[in-house]
Amino acid sequence: MPDEFIPLAEQSGVIRPLTMWVFEHALAQWGQWHQEGLEVRLSLNLSVRVLQDKGLPQRVAALIERHGIDPGWVSLEVTESAVMSDPMTARRVLRQLADMGLKLSIDDFGTGHASLAYLKQLPVDEIKIDRSFVRDIPSDPDDVAITRAILALGHSLQMSIVAEGVESAEQLAFLTEEGCHEAQGSLVSEPLPEPEVRRLLQHGDATFFQSPVKEGIKSGSLN
Repeated sequence: MPDEFIPLAEQSGVIRPLTMWVFEHALAQWGQWHQEGLEVRLSLNLSVRVLQDKGLPQRVAALIERHGIDPGWVSLEVTESAVMSDPMTARRVLRQLADMGLKLSIDDFGTGHASLAYLKQLPVDEIKIDRSFVRDIPSDPDDVAITRAILALGHSLQMSIVAEGVESAEQLAFLTEEGCHEAQGSLVSEPLPEPEVRRLLQHGDATFFQSPVKEGIKSGSLN
């Protein structure tokens, strides 16, 4: 799992070439899907060390141009803690990426130490509610209150909101009722190899995509 190998990759210094390798293959795969009519947003994660790389925007721009991809289909995810490790560099790099037309997302929102005053300076399109707040809703009143506060913040800032770690129909129903936009978690799908992701995109899944849940959560987010 990422929590196991990403820290090792950062400590050993291979995280930057690993990230570029992932970007290369992910963009190539998206290009194949696009040619087949499967238009889906591609989300890619940026670690602390990669976000501190001032040459990142140029490398990402070269990859996007090489694969002929509309940058509006690509979302880059960063955590609050990654942003706050070097706020000035992070803001500069993120601004350059946003100016290229890429979407930006704050992952694990609510678990970092970024102030709202700083977050509003970032060109962010989306926030992702950390799974630790989603896990016990709607039974835990504290998590319900925190989730509602994050949703209200996202709505007021006109950001898209994704709930991470959605595993039950009860969680989905609550988030839908509260106006969350997207869900990510095992209720949508476990991580899948490419052929199974392709099948899911082509045919959907009867337990989720065809369920009679009222509109509010638009889609599953497949990373």
